[in-house]
Amino acid sequence: SQPMARDVEFHVRVVDGGQASGLVSRLFLGDSLQLAGPFGDACFRCNQDRPLLALAASTGQAPIKSIVDGLLASGDQRAVRVFAFAREIQHLYLDRYFVELAVRHSNLGYRSIVTRATQQGATPQTLIASCISQLRNWSVHIADPAGFVTSMSEMVRELGCDDILADRF
Repeated sequence: SQPMARDVEFHVRVVDGGQASGLVSRLFLGDSLQLAGPFGDACFRCNQDRPLLALAASTGQAPIKSIVDGLLASGDQRAVRVFAFAREIQHLYLDRYFVELAVRHSNLGYRSIVTRATQQGATPQTLIASCISQLRNWSVHIADPAGFVTSMSEMVRELGCDDILADRF
């Protein structure tokens, strides 16, 4: 969701035994919820001129969508590259959205990666490095569970990035 938006958009992945999954299944239209957060530091910063690399997996696609939507809505023309990772293709639930957005915005590049279908020897680092050779002057936003955020943070540091924002959940 965008700052100051009247409506708030939630992305909840249904997981057996998951806290949010159980809650969502019991909600009805008009129910009230008390919420807290967000807890990460990955948000759209309009005062930046660095190109943006956004890395997301699973429901980490939600905060990345919000950041990219905010950037494009502001008319910002900096380069944006979005990589969405999933174990299975059906978990790339925003794939069509990002593909269509990239068609409409020449400064946006998008690539989805199904990790179970990735060629042997291909790693996230080699896939990203094949598109972006160094990240020295880039801003990187990473969103997903802590393990993904930690491994991606280490990887982009190795490629020279010193501006990393993350949303761990």
